[in-house]
Order: sequence, then C-alpha cells, then structure tokens
Amino acid sequence: MERKMNLGKLDFDIDEEERRQKEQKHYTWVENCKYYILEYCREGSLHGLKYLGQKRTFAEKIWWAISMIVSLYICTKLVLNAYQKWQNTPVIVSFATKDTPNWMIPFPAVTICPEIKAVPSKYNYTHFLGLKMKGETLSPIDEERFGYLSLACRRNTKHIDFAQVRLNSGQKEDIYSFLDWVQPDFFSTISHCQYMGYEENCTDLFTPIITDEGICYSFNILDRSQIFKPTVEHYKDFHRAKPSNWSIENGYSLDDTAITYPRRALYAGAIFSLEGVLTVKDEDLDYSCGSSIQGFKVEISHPGRLPRVRQQHFRIPLDQVVVAAINPSITTTANAIKRYPPKKRNCYFPNEKQLRYFVNYTQMDCQIECKTNHTLKRCGCVDFYMPSEHLCVVCSWIFSC
Repeated sequence: MERKMNLGKLDFDIDEEERRQKEQKHYTWVENCKYYILEYCREGSLHGLKYLGQKRTFAEKIWWAISMIVSLYICTKLVLNAYQKWQNTPVIVSFATKDTPNWMIPFPAVTICPEIKAVPSKYNYTHFLGLKMKGETLSPIDEERFGYLSLACRRNTKHIDFAQVRLNSGQKEDIYSFLDWVQPDFFSTISHCQYMGYEENCTDLFTPIITDEGICYSFNILDRSQIFKPTVEHYKDFHRAKPSNWSIENGYSLDDTAITYPRRALYAGAIFSLEGVLTVKDEDLDYSCGSSIQGFKVEISHPGRLPRVRQQHFRIPLDQVVVAAINPSITTTANAIKRYPPKKRNCYFPNEKQLRYFVNYTQMDCQIECKTNHTLKRCGCVDFYMPSEHLCVVCSWIFSC
C-alpha cells in the first residue's frame, strides 16, 4: 500500500515537472497563433468549429472548413445587401393604421383657365394671324399686341416671318394689362357657385392668377405672400387671398374654426364639393388662339404651390357636365428622419431648402425656379408667367436661344 502511494506521488511530480518545462519553453509567434486557434476551435460554441480543433481525419476537417466558409460568405453577403438597401432607401414608407379625417387637410386649389384668351370685339386674333400668314405688315401697335397675345396662344407659327426680338425691360406689366383687357369677363361666364352645399358669390371664391395658360382664376389657393418672396414682381391685386395660419408642415391650428382658410371640406361626398356653371358666348369664340377645343382647362393642385395648368389639367368642353372626384394622398414624416442628410433620404423639408423666388420648398416650385434660372442665364430673359424680379426682360413668343 505504501509503495503504490509513492509511485503515484512520483508520477505526479514528473507531470508537474513537464508542465513547468513547457511553460518555460519559448514558442514562436507562429506556434502561439496555432495554439490559440486550436484552443479557440476546441472551446468555441459555434457548431462545427470545434471539429477543426479536434483530432479528426483530414477529409472531415476539409468538409467542416468548407461549410464554415460558405456559411460565412452567405452571412456577409446578406449583411452587405441589407447595408446597401439602407444606403439607397433609408426611409421606409408604410401605410397608416387609421384614416385621416377630411377636416384635417385643405380642400385642393382649383384653377380654371378659359380657352378664349381674347374676345374678337376687343382684339381679333384670327384676323391679324391671317394677315401675318399672308406676309402683310401690321401697324406697330397691332404688331406689339399680336406678340403679347401670342405668348398665351402658343400657336405653331414657324411659317410666319417675324423678327426674333425680345420684349423690352419693363413691359411685363404691359403684357398683363393687355391680356387682362382682352380676356372675357370671367365672372360673367361663371355663375351658381356653391361650396359645401351653400351658394356663394363667385367673386368671393375665385382670384385672378397668372399661369402658363395666361390669366386664370383660382379657388382656395394661398395668398401670394405665402408662396412668393417679397422680391417677386406681381401685377395689381392678382393672386390675393385671405390670410392663413395653415402651413404644409403643421397643418391647421387647433384654434381654427370650421370656417377658415384655406377652406376644407368637413365631410366627403358630392354635397360638400365645389360647383359652378360656366358659359361662353358664341361671338366670343376664337379657334385660332390655342386649342381648337373650346371650353375651359381645370387643374386641381395643392393650395401651397403655383399651378402649372399647361402640364396638368383636364378639360371642360362646351355643353357638357364634368364631375371630378378627388382621392387625396398624404405622406407624413417622422421627426427622426431629419437626422439623415437630404442626399440619403432623397427629399427636402419645406423650410430646409432655400429658393430664390418661393417661400417654401416644393418639388414643383423648385422645377419652375430651375427652369426660370436656366432660361434667364441662357437667354437673358424669362417667360411671361415665370416668377421674376423687377425690370426682368420677358422673352417674346418666337424668341429662341
């Protein structure tokens, strides 16, 4: 019994000696790396990794190594795809869990543009167009007025020999004054105006406004001081509306009553719509100016942006009843999105991007301003409907650059 205990003690002493010798031995960095890798593989919790550190066959280790590499590649690929998707579209658009009441959003702006730009009793555009096509010379006043009206008519007159000149500085108000004089009286053509089931005076609902279709009349549009900056030139009292506390970002104030501006429909349905009767006199028809389809062009737009009737409109022909239904689409943004730069979220907040002519930023107004700046830089003039500052030169109807 004593002998066995001595042998066990001797073996223990030998093991301790070998361990001390191994600890005193200096390993190279390659051996250290190999040792730690094998130890990590043996002690790691990842499935399949421990088989690489154990004494297994070479084929088995190759199998597990390939499996681990393929798994690592797939995981890395998925992570990179998710990161790339976040870089391209960091903002996610989702559907709201509940509907937005109608009274929380404004009724859209309705802009009506008559196809008749000038009544023949004041200025017969068809007559002077025929003289120009025959090559006859007009008087200076008729030549000037023909150029003014051609800005709104936009007929294809490339076959007419007319000197390519620009209107002189300071004539923008003369253009508006002439277009205002020759146009048919809009408030004589519209009648029986109703809003939300109540009959109202048409003059209280519509305000004259300058668009790319000439002089039009808009309902429920914001005042020009809330759309344009003070440096923009205006004509008379055009584009005037009631003062409003409504904004694109904050919407209506809690203190606003049911009767506020811009107007809002409290409920959906035809009863709470805008209605009116439009008439045209036979003697006022002129098929040479603009389209051969007589009637009216109507654009439904946001109250806070400038209408572009020539690009977005539907027609109201003569002797027909037209009904337009509106299905509003609202996109709200979380405050956390403001932390992302505009380049990542691919959009600007209304007060984030400063424009030259407009108070707030909208995509449509930005496009108008870009077109205005490009035209002014390239041609030295702007189109008659474009926002501009005082004494800005207006391009004539046939000027090219």
